[in-house]
Amino acid sequence: PVTPQSSDTGLTDLASDLTSFELDNIMIMLGGNRKLLLSMLQKFVDDFVGESAKIIQLINSGKLADAEKLLHKLNGVAGNLGAKELHLACSELDKQLKQGGVNDETLQLWIKSFDGTMAEVTAVLCKQAD
Repeated sequence: PVTPQSSDTGLTDLASDLTSFELDNIMIMLGGNRKLLLSMLQKFVDDFVGESAKIIQLINSGKLADAEKLLHKLNGVAGNLGAKELHLACSELDKQLKQGGVNDETLQLWIKSFDGTMAEVTAVLCKQAD
């Protein structure tokens, strides 16, 4: 477990609000800097909020290679941030895209994970703004 810096109180609350995340590694890399993590989470939402629709549209139009490129970027960022559930869902969908087809169940699980992760992060960011 990461010991937060004295100026970064409430890390435990942050971890309990981000239940689909594993924050230990990212907080070690950030030296326990909670403010930097929140900034990175904001950038994550800003950069990827519309990606779900784009990826689904590409899949539905048969542009699997293009969908895989977008998904690969999302997967990397999710993994780096510790968004474990989204990272796993992205990895499974990515594997299917590389094989040339997508199982509807896998796609639905990915959408659920993506939407859940975005909702979780957005709620945390709104809570921090209060």
